[in-house]
Amino acid sequence: MPNLTLGGFRYAFSAICGEPQKFKREVASGYATALGIGDPIIQVSDGTIAVAGAGDEPFGVITGCWYSRDGYLPTPAKMIPASTTFTPSTVGSPYASYVEFIPAIPNVHFFEVDADTTSTDIATAIAAIGVNTDMTTGTPDAVRGSTYSLDISDQATTESLPWRIVDVVIRGTDEYDAARVKYIVTANHSGWPSAATNRVGI
Repeated sequence: MPNLTLGGFRYAFSAICGEPQKFKREVASGYATALGIGDPIIQVSDGTIAVAGAGDEPFGVITGCWYSRDGYLPTPAKMIPASTTFTPSTVGSPYASYVEFIPAIPNVHFFEVDADTTSTDIATAIAAIGVNTDMTTGTPDAVRGSTYSLDISDQATTESLPWRIVDVVIRGTDEYDAARVKYIVTANHSGWPSAATNRVGI
């Protein structure tokens, strides 16, 4: 299972100067799937967002969650529970649940993420630099946020895969779950405007 302590996709750095711009987007009232900090998201036609599934091109990665509780204005949390409703339920409601996210712009924003298995040794992980791969999905944890991870067994040069591995993170043995390799990735193709071109892995 993924390393729950670190929580899904974590912003690592940007290829441009300064901190990345964060955007906010609503989650539809009654949306049936939980969302957590560290989850990749996709864009929905009504202007809201939804959690990304395996194979989806990421629009962004969640860095903050807010949702209404007992009729109060939205408050921050590690996740938005599935089927959370608010009143009025229309898009644009002051009580709407929403997330903050960093756009998944290829070769601009980079994220750290854990592999979905502990079986990969460091040499094998380093050999994966430059290939594309998919992600595994999961239900967010109320304390830690996302349980998404990198589907390292799915790595290939296939251009349709959503993430590109660009580096491997090697830390000391005191790191939690040290056997699980951590990767630096960027979107291989993205739902962000002008960033949807597929690129073949090396």
